[in-house]
Amino acid sequence: MQLYERPDYRATGMNISREAPTELPVSISEFKTYAKISHDKQDSVIEAAIRTAEDMLFKHGNVLMLEQPVTIAYELGGARCRYPAFPVKSVDKVKTVDPTDGAVTELSLHKDFEIVNQQKTCVELNRAVESGQIVIELTGGYAPTPSEVTGTDAFAIQNLAAALYTRDNKQIQEQLKAGLDQIAPFNI
Repeated sequence: MQLYERPDYRATGMNISREAPTELPVSISEFKTYAKISHDKQDSVIEAAIRTAEDMLFKHGNVLMLEQPVTIAYELGGARCRYPAFPVKSVDKVKTVDPTDGAVTELSLHKDFEIVNQQKTCVELNRAVESGQIVIELTGGYAPTPSEVTGTDAFAIQNLAAALYTRDNKQIQEQLKAGLDQIAPFNI
């Protein structure tokens, strides 16, 4: 397949959306063991802290703990689409949306586009989209199930959730930065 001849023609106007995971990346009981909490009185607060920690890592560092569908839309066309390394497990669909009538055209791998690096974080089209959207649907995340969120990843979630649980604003910022530095130092 012949890629678009101008390698510098990058798609712009990136918008990332996802469906928040239904499962927690770290269970309430794991967090309570980590934080040495022995009562059940604030389980809903703990759950909210864990969900917020996961969401903050995504919003501030493009980190996905659990595998989940992600949609990336480029509003201003282009031919080269770079996006964060969530990490990406698979590129499921690439399509274009015509701005005049909203018609969606699904593109074919090897015929209309290529995934050009091992991390699967760049799609190049064989032709530029001058106007309209380029939409990429992918699956990203570190672990397929919560039981596989371990080590540094679990520690980052637990530290950030603990800071949120205690409502310590200074610690929230420090733990967010530390977590992102540990998990995805080059992903921001």
